[in-house]
Amino acid sequence: MEGDRSSYKLNDFIADDSFKEWALGMASSNFWDSYWIQYPAQQPVVEEARLLLLSLRASQHSREDDQVIETIWENIQTGKARKSRTVIFRPVFWRVAAAAAVLLICWSGYHFGGRKEPGFGWQDRIAALSDMTEESNTSGKPRDIKLPDGSVITLENNTVLKYDKDFNAVTRTVFLRGKAFFDVAKNAQKPFIIHSNGLVTKVLGTSFAIAANEDEEDVTVSVVTGKVAVVPQDRFEALPEKQSTQLSGLVLTPNQKAVYSRESAHLAKTLVENPVVVDKSLVPDHFTFENTPVNEVFAVLSKAYGINLVYDSATFQGCSLIVALEDESLYDKLRVICKTLNATYRVMGSEILIEGKGCKQ
Repeated sequence: MEGDRSSYKLNDFIADDSFKEWALGMASSNFWDSYWIQYPAQQPVVEEARLLLLSLRASQHSREDDQVIETIWENIQTGKARKSRTVIFRPVFWRVAAAAAVLLICWSGYHFGGRKEPGFGWQDRIAALSDMTEESNTSGKPRDIKLPDGSVITLENNTVLKYDKDFNAVTRTVFLRGKAFFDVAKNAQKPFIIHSNGLVTKVLGTSFAIAANEDEEDVTVSVVTGKVAVVPQDRFEALPEKQSTQLSGLVLTPNQKAVYSRESAHLAKTLVENPVVVDKSLVPDHFTFENTPVNEVFAVLSKAYGINLVYDSATFQGCSLIVALEDESLYDKLRVICKTLNATYRVMGSEILIEGKGCKQ
């Protein structure tokens, strides 16, 4: 990718062809998939630009509309190409402003006109699935459901799961309302897709949990093993190949979770409340440190939990630890370490930042 996009403004995003294609599901991009994780301060602007683009596309009803929109994009691009030339600064400014105004009109329509309530269309979708198998749980305790493909789904109380009677014949698609844990049978050729209150989760074979209660604003997906891709329902509908094996969208790995706000349509990646050891080659004895350099301690923890620990290696270069941390959780381990080092830690997205002054005299 060329150019510095770390400080993009709204107009910069909507004028960037690669962002436009990614936001509309016209093309995949590892760069844009990881952009809002790399630059968390940009997340609100990214979401605003993406929703503006989706709203703009939704307003296209005729070929004439397409031509008008195409003209707008040409004007934006022309404006970006020429804005460094003082002689035409004023007309370019108003051309870009006019294009932004059109987009803001669409944005207003999205917020105050055509946008539905949180969980939009979910009740209609469930009601339309009359020819499907329904599994529900009102027993007050978890209930296991085994699907034809071998996948096992544990439904929490007051949870409903629906799937086609021909499930696994062509596709593996289910609809969830409530909370459930999924242990999905691996099938590299046939993705497993879950629709849950405005969020779509796509996997090839892994284990994870979804919380999608209708009376809660957020939908969360927490990964235990493997990889999971999540994408808002509107973006999923725009994907040309919904049933492809490509895991496009926000990709999660073990100990990561996605939180989707149905009210703001904002999707963010963070860490689960209680990360577990994912590297099974490590045993409790590996967490007993005898005069071990702190940089090595951090490396062990990062490998064990599959979580990137961000710190200044030079700052902690002179620090060593003598401590046994076999039974503590990851965050308890970090609290002990940071207290010893007079340091602090905080979760930033899917990473953990450790800060301190080190041990140099």
